[in-house]
Amino acid sequence: MNKYILLAICVLVSYLIGTILFAIIITKIAKGKDIRKIGNTNPGASNVMRSVGPVAGVLTAVLDIVKAIVPIIIARIFFFKGDSFFDWIALFLIGMAAILGHCRPFWNGFKKGGGGMGSAVGVCAFFVPVEFAIAFLIGIFIAFTFMKKAEFKFGRWTMMFAAVLNPFVVLVLNKLVNIPLFAHISIGGHSNGIVVGAFLLLLELFWLNSYELFHWMKNPEDKVNPERGAE
Repeated sequence: MNKYILLAICVLVSYLIGTILFAIIITKIAKGKDIRKIGNTNPGASNVMRSVGPVAGVLTAVLDIVKAIVPIIIARIFFFKGDSFFDWIALFLIGMAAILGHCRPFWNGFKKGGGGMGSAVGVCAFFVPVEFAIAFLIGIFIAFTFMKKAEFKFGRWTMMFAAVLNPFVVLVLNKLVNIPLFAHISIGGHSNGIVVGAFLLLLELFWLNSYELFHWMKNPEDKVNPERGAE
């Protein structure tokens, strides 16, 4: 099969998997409520954790991560096995399709779903887990040091800063070190496709969440998702 057709099929399947919003399903099972109408109204793991409970929140987070990383793993094993620029970009696009599905599910008229940060963690965990961990720790420091009055410092601001910093951490370490760990995982020494993919992921997250980002930057103490309104 032509590699571009194969990629298109993989992207479509990954998108469809991404449209499964576990926050809605788990909240409905656990509380019989719609997570989009409680808490900050966002159908994501952080809101589930605050509004339903830690067990439900952690389960939602894990499933959001898994639904993004599993399509990538399957595509890597069976279809895009090489180390070419195309192979790595293809795998990134497959992961990004799951994030797109999470944020713009077809069954909601392609309107706002979740924020996609949990699924983005899954994508980063496959390609650059060490670099993302570093970006995440820096994000925690920035959020809790300089955003003292902001709401949801961990679930909202830490993840936001981590997402922004991640591609730059990847780029810098790629220039400085090359420490292989296992399989394709390393600290630095990444293919150009992975570096480019990290920046594409940031652009996607910014595009999908730009309205909220600008709103929260002006109103850091706001608790409600601005695209959904108050509870």
